[in-house]
Amino acid sequence: MSAFLKLFVRRPAKGLANPQLALDAAAEWLARAQDRSGCGGVSAWYDTATRRWASAYPETTGYIIPTFIRYAGLTGKPEYRERAIRMAAWESDIQLPDGGVRAGTLDARQIAPTIFNTGQVLFGWLAAHRESGDPRFRDSAVRAADWLAGAQDPDGAWRRFASPFASHALNTYNTRVAFALARASQVLQEPRFLDAAIRNVEWALTQMRDNGWLDNNDLEDNSAPLTHTIAYATRDDYGASIGRQATRNHGFSLSWDWQPSPMTSMSANFGRDDSTLNFSNVADNEDVTGGPGRNDPSLGGPLFPLANQWQSIDHERDYNAGLTLRHDFGRVRADLSYTYTYALGQIGYAFASPGALPVTQQPFVDAAGHGFPDNHYHINTLQLGFDIAFSRMFGLRVFDIFETGSFADWHYLGLQDNRVIDHRIYTDLGPQPHYSANLVGVMLNVKL
Repeated sequence: MSAFLKLFVRRPAKGLANPQLALDAAAEWLARAQDRSGCGGVSAWYDTATRRWASAYPETTGYIIPTFIRYAGLTGKPEYRERAIRMAAWESDIQLPDGGVRAGTLDARQIAPTIFNTGQVLFGWLAAHRESGDPRFRDSAVRAADWLAGAQDPDGAWRRFASPFASHALNTYNTRVAFALARASQVLQEPRFLDAAIRNVEWALTQMRDNGWLDNNDLEDNSAPLTHTIAYATRDDYGASIGRQATRNHGFSLSWDWQPSPMTSMSANFGRDDSTLNFSNVADNEDVTGGPGRNDPSLGGPLFPLANQWQSIDHERDYNAGLTLRHDFGRVRADLSYTYTYALGQIGYAFASPGALPVTQQPFVDAAGHGFPDNHYHINTLQLGFDIAFSRMFGLRVFDIFETGSFADWHYLGLQDNRVIDHRIYTDLGPQPHYSANLVGVMLNVKL
């Protein structure tokens, strides 16, 4: 379910978008795909040309299981929990004797265990076991994790049991399998599964080039991998039900230097940095505070019901640019520089029900929207300086720095008009919408 929430949690560009409708439609389509398979698993695809559903696909059914379990908790639709348990039972029914999961769809002529598919179904068995407590799902998860650990090479890679429907046996995107083993180690309390997961990630890092590109990372053409497999290999979602879900950080910088003469030089730079943090938590149910459910701290219990879950996406984008000119007149060196900084902060959110909001805010749920107003910060700085040499030991620097900036920060909205809100008095007005400052200075330089 997290994949859908992360897609739709941002504030829509237009007010007509409704993430809950999109989420429900996606879940209903998957439910229809399960019904069409006739076996408990989920159909691999629907062919619009022939108007036919494909046979059930063990791999994708595997990670639809935790999706449906979370969806049932967030929406209060228990039928999706029942569907997930039915999927897990079907996966156990068709699990191969060695513990692996077959490649391809259920009607594939060639039946062979494959590493990647086994890892994806392992996610499903672990989620179904945690949800239902059925020992059958735990047994299937243990057998699958044992098989994966036993098939691993000493350096951490998996070179055996690749899919017969893919061209390459060595795949960096199997880090998605390592993630399943790490989860198995946590749920099953088995440290050796975590050791196997770490070995694979360490091997995957040996496939990374200096620019971050990963080799051996496609089903057929390693020179042009799919974004699908790139996402598998670089995924840093933590998979936790609450807390930090994922982080993303990337950026670039450009620089230019020019020296037309020994006495004159110029330089320029431009850069951008982006960071995203996905976070989730569950608000406590204040109706049971002090009541019978207060001693049950379990996630999904009466004190922390999944209906009170919320998610947020915090995205930060920073731009910086600069230009510098230097000239040496002999005893006097002059420098002139300009820098520009722009920061954009965006926070979007989604919540399963009004219970995720503070009690005082629940009456205003219709006005809650899907995010806070954007934060904007602009700063322009101009600096002029002169370095004057009196001797080899003594010198003087004279400089002037002028800075102007503008801020729009939703944390301080309304405080310009009234610093008394409810029973609180705020003494800080926050950053001024516009400001300018000038600094003139003189420094004595002494070389010892």
